[in-house]
Amino acid sequence: MWPGDVLFLHTDGAEDARDRDGRFFPLRSVLAEHPADTPARLVAGVHAALLRHTGGQVADDVALLVLRSDRSDRNP
Repeated sequence: MWPGDVLFLHTDGAEDARDRDGRFFPLRSVLAEHPADTPARLVAGVHAALLRHTGGQVADDVALLVLRSDRSDRNP
């Protein structure tokens, strides 16, 4: 990873989460809308959006993990 790169990992429970009308959670759109200034804020924003989308309950387990490179040099 290069300085400033962000890696977002998730289980299928995040993408497969549905609202009461059966629509899938728009994970890509939500990621584009939330700042990645800190991993904690990104996870919190995605998690909150997921709970809003599903009405507060998810049918499957969900794991979210964000890694950000804070390295100052460009040598891997």
